[in-house]
Amino acid sequence: MLQGRNLVWARAHNRTVILHLLQAQETVTRVALASHSRLTRATISNIVGEFLQLGIVREIGEEVRDSSGRRRTLLQLNPGAFSAIGALISLGQVDALLVNARGDELLRITIRTDTSSPENTARALCDAVGRLLAHDSSQWGTGEVVVAVPGIVDESGAVRYSSHLGWKEVDFATLASTECGRNVIVENKMFAAAWAEVNPIYSEDQPLCYVSYGTGIGCCLVNERAVYRGAAQAAGELGHITVNPNGAVCACGNRGCLEAEAAFGAVVKAYRESGGHLAAGWDDSVPLARRAEAVFSSAEKGDPVAGAVVRRTSQYVGVALATVLNLFNPKELVLDLGIREGREYFRTLIEEEARQRALSHVVTNVRIREPRYGSSNPLFGAARMALDRYISKLGAVRVSSSDSSI
Repeated sequence: MLQGRNLVWARAHNRTVILHLLQAQETVTRVALASHSRLTRATISNIVGEFLQLGIVREIGEEVRDSSGRRRTLLQLNPGAFSAIGALISLGQVDALLVNARGDELLRITIRTDTSSPENTARALCDAVGRLLAHDSSQWGTGEVVVAVPGIVDESGAVRYSSHLGWKEVDFATLASTECGRNVIVENKMFAAAWAEVNPIYSEDQPLCYVSYGTGIGCCLVNERAVYRGAAQAAGELGHITVNPNGAVCACGNRGCLEAEAAFGAVVKAYRESGGHLAAGWDDSVPLARRAEAVFSSAEKGDPVAGAVVRRTSQYVGVALATVLNLFNPKELVLDLGIREGREYFRTLIEEEARQRALSHVVTNVRIREPRYGSSNPLFGAARMALDRYISKLGAVRVSSSDSSI
């Protein structure tokens, strides 16, 4: 029998599970909640009753659910019950997103700034959050912001290393929290992006791998609604596996890393060294992502030099994906390629390479797809993390102390 702290934990856990299930569906019945959560109908009834009192859940009507014609009352998470803020720091800009209780976008703010300076970045972040709250702070109950940062982030929110921002040993959580006057949680960009794909109903026994390709290359494994972070919070550095032992020197100091051989910078460099020419005016002042995208687009349109570069790149990336598939055997592999033009061409080449090299019984059962929110996955994932943190707190709230059910 559960007693004391174990009982308190079980009650909070059950309420959190129900909130996640309500969040994941437009409408749901008490019977369906019991089925998905494996809780008793009595427990569901008590939990839903409390949430109705708090205004978190509302009843919106009835539907016929079974052959006997018995009517079931539909429940819905009240979208306006609470909101949350997530943010994303990228090279040269800070994005902040306000979402409702269901994770739907309410407002997005983008501020361009020198993100090589942690102090400038913290000020821009606080400015963006302030603008969101000026729009609507009435239901912002979380009291904190989750911000996604490219790089290795430790448990305290310090950025140990970010090659993209040029940061090393920056305690950004403390810096931003002090600047903003509210709690700022710092999260790894890749982990946040993967979290945007988690579905509370289907995620428990269906591992998912999220792979991001662009200026850098990374991956994240999510299993049983948990991100695999590694002992040093540095898991998923796919860009730093060796694919060519005698290859180019990587920014990490190693040689032949996937990132050095196949990321955006490598694509543009290989195209130029092979005699390819970008359009007039497309010098180094043009963002690297746009120059790389131009190479992929040219390959799709039949440019033989670009085609050779992209085929070589897809081979490296495909081999790396086959390794990911064989190691983790995910149910889904979400592939974020970071480009628009030439994306389908590149994606097809990568997938063909990966499926050819991975074990047959692994690739037969995996679904390879694009991210739910495209390039905005890290931003929505950060907002989802903020929501989930608040939902966990709500799970511990009880209206009536007389209720003894779990």
